[in-house]
Amino acid sequence: MKHKAVVTIKMGLSRITIGKHRPDGSLSDILVFKTPPQGSVRSFQETFGRFPDRWGAIDAAVVVNVVPDIDPSHFSSLSLSTAQMKILVPKSSEWPVAIDYTPPGSLGVDRVAACLGARWRFQTGERFIVVADFGTHTVLTFFRSGQVLGGALFPGICLQLSSVGAGRALSSFPLGRPYRVIGRNTLEGVLSGTVFGTVKAVEGLTEEMERLTGTGIDLILTGGLSRFVQPYFRRPVRANRQLVHFGAWAFLMDNPLKEM
Repeated sequence: MKHKAVVTIKMGLSRITIGKHRPDGSLSDILVFKTPPQGSVRSFQETFGRFPDRWGAIDAAVVVNVVPDIDPSHFSSLSLSTAQMKILVPKSSEWPVAIDYTPPGSLGVDRVAACLGARWRFQTGERFIVVADFGTHTVLTFFRSGQVLGGALFPGICLQLSSVGAGRALSSFPLGRPYRVIGRNTLEGVLSGTVFGTVKAVEGLTEEMERLTGTGIDLILTGGLSRFVQPYFRRPVRANRQLVHFGAWAFLMDNPLKEM
């Protein structure tokens, strides 16, 4: 299996990322698209007709999907699907982890994949970790060894920026690096509140989890804005934007498709 050509696909609320993996699991290439409009199966299929020729034949794909109106049946007629290619769209319950969440199937599959990716990429072993995913939402997932233990989530930085003043009382604000904690004008104040506020919320929640569990926790950042926010953390953190892809690849390595 390790010599097969594998892609992993993350179907997010705002973006789709498609990663081409080397035999050792590392990423050799990645594509990014906007998520098609709700209910637009045609746009969805057109998006997946864009695999570059340089990738050659693909043997298997694992899809991590959190878009409610896209289901596994949408993959059946894609141009990238060949008789030789296998496509997996696993649910949360199908991943090799124990899920302490109610109900277990309501846990986003991307959270499970990111935890497995963190364990594979950073060799966390039996240590307690929190994976903080900075995407459309900021999502913290508490994980140890093979068990998801819950977490926390709140609107992401860009959602916060778009909600300030509800687009009426104030102008819209672009994402940017905060100038200082004590903002001296509206823009500085908004960036301080959204960026510094998000970082401090993640640090504070992680510290509270440490207090409740009586153990140290490794904080690992992922998602599109993980590198952007990393310099503002005071506690040690590690970051990799593509942990969902690494987790999906690890899933495939453990899946009984070895004889495909």
